[in-house]
Amino acid sequence: MCGIFFAYSSNPKVMAAVEDSHPRIVETINMRGPDKTNTERGKKFLAVHTLLSITGYREQPVVTDDFMLLFNGEIYNDYLNYHMGYSDTDYLTAHIKEYGPDRFELIDGEYAVVVHDKVKGQAVVAVDPMGTKPLYYQLGPDYFIAGTYETTVAKCGQKAEVKILPYNTRLVVNLSDFTVAVEEPIRHFVFDKQAVKTYDRWTEAFRTSLIKRSQNIRWPCFVSLSSGHDSGAVAAELADLGAKFHVYSMPAGEDKEVLAGRFEYLAARGIEVESIDPTLAESLEMRSYFLEKLDPYYLKNPLNPEIVYGHDADFRYNGGVIAIGIIAAKAKSAGRKIGIFGSGGDEVYADFHNPHQNPVWSQLKGRWDTVTGPWNNFGGGWLRIFLGGVERVASLFCMEGRYPLLDPEAVQQFLYLHPSLKCDGGEGKAPLANRMKELGFPYHERKYGFSGVEKLLDG
Repeated sequence: MCGIFFAYSSNPKVMAAVEDSHPRIVETINMRGPDKTNTERGKKFLAVHTLLSITGYREQPVVTDDFMLLFNGEIYNDYLNYHMGYSDTDYLTAHIKEYGPDRFELIDGEYAVVVHDKVKGQAVVAVDPMGTKPLYYQLGPDYFIAGTYETTVAKCGQKAEVKILPYNTRLVVNLSDFTVAVEEPIRHFVFDKQAVKTYDRWTEAFRTSLIKRSQNIRWPCFVSLSSGHDSGAVAAELADLGAKFHVYSMPAGEDKEVLAGRFEYLAARGIEVESIDPTLAESLEMRSYFLEKLDPYYLKNPLNPEIVYGHDADFRYNGGVIAIGIIAAKAKSAGRKIGIFGSGGDEVYADFHNPHQNPVWSQLKGRWDTVTGPWNNFGGGWLRIFLGGVERVASLFCMEGRYPLLDPEAVQQFLYLHPSLKCDGGEGKAPLANRMKELGFPYHERKYGFSGVEKLLDG
């Protein structure tokens, strides 16, 4: 979890405005990187990086004769060999030295990257295949600006539209005339070969995704456990792997019987479970903290923008997000800097097809046989919105979010499954349910949502 900013312009007035905005730019990303803030500047560019040291310690921007690199996230290609003197930033730097900034399909990780290619006179920006890390950009007639948040870019005061870089995208901009040279997908997912009739390959990919995210880590990690499928599958698999992790849970609004069974299962394996029952005052205090420290970030239905969610349209008021904040605050106080989240289960593995909740959020309505390409919530839609919320909360408490269900290989193995193996009782997430059954981990079919704090705030 780091913060990044890069601006390049041939117009001295633009660069003067960027330079003048430097303190305000840093304010938007300093919470993401409490360990070190560095700035590199030249006549036509300004680059800022705020560092949260998770694997090793490598300050950025990384500057070589051929390129400058700014990176946020985690690269897993060489995860077993990382140590304080060698990090994923070092791996990525070596990769770019060997291949240039155009082979991101070889990179395994959750990332947002900006590369200033000095040799070709280009800026290259990229986000991972599922878009887990945010990156925004602005392309004008004589400038290119990129940064972690929309506000990071907007602080420069330029007029062009600030856009989010779509998931699974590598964008190359010519810095001589500020035109787009390349905009291409990083990974080509296969959607129309749904023929696999066993969960074995998906289970192996999911298990591997958790191994990469939980082994050889410097900081303790945690899981936010509900009674649902997503966090349940994550916790069950981590426990079976013998991983060391802490569990936080908020029983209000959950299936108490299932949750009690999960607590017992985990305790029998030596995993500490911390149950949290926040008061209304604590919930309101967290909401006030959000309003003070975080910019507005809106939850808009991507399928039907006319649907209004009241005050919950601003994620800072959303009960589920506030609950994540309360858990993150507990984790931070205990020195736990890595959150392993179940994000993506609703959007990728079910497309919100659920008769109990959010029926207007689904495009597929459980008809996996109709899938021939990405649906709205695959990488975009609600997945982009909710990932953005989780990332903002995690950054507020100086921690890194990791998303095993969104590991590209696990996602691809899910896509290969026959439509009949994608649904469990008509509600989706069948691979997750199957794995919990195999491991003897308690679960239920109904989706409740992370609603304990929401019920408190609503009285």
